[in-house]
Amino acid sequence: MQKKATLVAFALSLAFGAAQFAQGAPVTTEGTGVGKHGDVVAAVTFDGGRIQSIDIKKSNENPILAAKVFTDMTAAMIENNTADVDLISGATVSSEALRDAVKAAAEKNGFDISKATIIDPATYDKMDEMVEKMVELRKGKMSAEDCRAALQKGNYFGTMLVKMGVAD
Repeated sequence: MQKKATLVAFALSLAFGAAQFAQGAPVTTEGTGVGKHGDVVAAVTFDGGRIQSIDIKKSNENPILAAKVFTDMTAAMIENNTADVDLISGATVSSEALRDAVKAAAEKNGFDISKATIIDPATYDKMDEMVEKMVELRKGKMSAEDCRAALQKGNYFGTMLVKMGVAD
């Protein structure tokens, strides 16, 4: 009986863990890139497939040159959800090391951030088409104005991007 209870508890813990991951529970993984003065190790936190934070765990890079890399570049990576951002002039090797570390962390988690495209609902050039399509799909339950307002929210906007074949 004890063995059966242990197996059930184990199965439940696995199911709970899988449910948390499926719901986008934050996951932190370390990645490594090779800098000018050794390895650069970054702990990258992903939540729902997006980069939430980047914490430099190890670096022997020149602190003056690397400071801009570890602030400006990490901010750009988080904002754009990709490691493919502009490198910092004068700190190219350190920039490449950080980029490689973030990409390595993403790959460990099965995230492909190399082709991520950020689409802002406020500047989306096909918003009018999207509004028309949503009005059609809602069959008169929402006006064009209501649809436009709803599409400013990520859940509606993302759903319509998928519906229109722009995202998957």
